[in-house]
This record gives sequence, structure tokens and C-alpha cells, in this order.
Amino acid sequence: MDLPEFDEALVDGKHVLIVALTSLTRLDSASLEAKWALQAKDDRFHSSATDGKTLFIAVSTKRNRSQGLRAYTVARGGKAGDILAQGQSTILGLGAEDGMVTVLVEDLASALPEDLSRDYQLAKLMAEDSDDFGGGSLGGEGGSAGVVAFAWDAGEKRSEAKWFLDLSASGLEDDPGEASIRVDSGKLYVARGAMISVYDLLSGRPLGEAAVPGLDDFVAWDVADGALLVAEETRLSVYELPD
Repeated sequence: MDLPEFDEALVDGKHVLIVALTSLTRLDSASLEAKWALQAKDDRFHSSATDGKTLFIAVSTKRNRSQGLRAYTVARGGKAGDILAQGQSTILGLGAEDGMVTVLVEDLASALPEDLSRDYQLAKLMAEDSDDFGGGSLGGEGGSAGVVAFAWDAGEKRSEAKWFLDLSASGLEDDPGEASIRVDSGKLYVARGAMISVYDLLSGRPLGEAAVPGLDDFVAWDVADGALLVAEETRLSVYELPD
């Protein structure tokens, strides 16, 4: 079949998920036969991630350019539900595994449900007189960037926000630059500048951090089975990350 010009392709042993601005397509990874295709009328599709059963995708519309997060079933391509309402100027990154989806947002405060929002505001108040809280320069206007982790129940087609990470509370003297995220083997990896920080995917508990040569100048990076792959313009490196 003729594929449209696309922005992302998510590949695993069973599926190839093609994400274009106005369409989604699932191919069989062995035969490349099309299993389903979805053509949007008003929706616009952006960054995406999958845990193999669910496709999580940032969505905007013709009339509203702000982005939210939606779930589609991988098996049939049906809309499963909305996880995050439209309200982010940009969803900066997604990672998913075993029913958990992490969302890197520009404005953390607006992405949090009421209970986590209280925790967030309390943390800000407690940190006002300390050096642990940054100024939020990574976020959009009036907000700071962060990560929200949602548990997605594919059977019930509902989500629950489990924890958040405020990236302005880095404690770093210099702004390390924009963040990016990956998920692998029950862990969330957050790259900022040359530093990579590791968190438990289910709880958000910090597991450690390390400086990685070339990570501050990457073309692409990924994590698989605890190994970190960093691609620069003229060099490809693999690093073993501690458990």
C-alpha cells in the first residue's frame, strides 16, 4: 500500500505503527500488510508511544492547536479514551510500557489532577526559600516543564495519574537544556544536557544519575535492556547503565 508522508514509525516484533499528521496506520511487521488505517477529519496527531497493546498519541485539532493525550487500541485502531485534556502548547515526549505512560509536558501544573496538584503546590511552597527549586525556564510561559506518569487500564479504558516529576526542581546551577525521556524495563530515563537520570516507572522513586559523554550533543538516543545508545553526528556509542 502507499503510505502517506509520516512523522513517526513505532516498530516491534508484531506491529509497525505509522503516525502521520492526519492519519494512523498499523502494518504487520513481517508482511507489511496493512491491518487498519484511520483517517482523521479534525484531529491532528503528533508525538506517540506504545506499550504493544495501546497507542498513546498527542492530539490537537484544526480549531485548537493545544495538545492533549489520547489512547487508541493497537489491535483495531479504535479510540479507547482521552488521558490528558487538550491544554499543553506542546507535549514534548512520551514513553510507555505495560500500561504505564509517561508524558513530558511544558506546563506541569496544568497537567496534574487535583490530588497531585496539591502535592505540587505544597512542594513549591516548601522550596521557596531553598535552592532546590529552579525557576521553571524549561516550561512554557508561566509554567515549568515536568513529567506525569499515568496508569492506563485498557480493559476499563480509564487512566489514573500516579506521580509527577518537576524538572524545575533540579538543583542545578546552570540550565542543562531541554529534557527528553525514554521508558525501558520498568524505568523512566530523563536526559538533560549530558546528564541522564533514572526513576522507577511505577513509583517515580529516583534510582540514580550519571554523566554521559556526547549526550548533550545527541542526534538521537534510546535505551534497550539497560543499555544506552547515543548517536551523534559522526559517532555511535553504547553505554551500560547501572541497575
